[in-house]
Amino acid sequence: MSLEDLLIAHSVVSCLLPDELAALADLLERLPLPAPGGCIVPLAEFRRLVAAEFGEECPAVRQLDSLIL
Repeated sequence: MSLEDLLIAHSVVSCLLPDELAALADLLERLPLPAPGGCIVPLAEFRRLVAAEFGEECPAVRQLDSLIL
């Protein structure tokens, strides 16, 4: 994970409330980790899960939108 990735992840997580963090932890547990080298995380699917859990106006959803080309 690059420094840029870490900064983005920190920015997304720092916007969440404690109950949102708990729900996000549950979502992250559903991701198949560790991923093999060269594998990319399906951000569109992850964004859909986050939006379903927290709503479209959640700061984390907007951050994920900025990562999806």
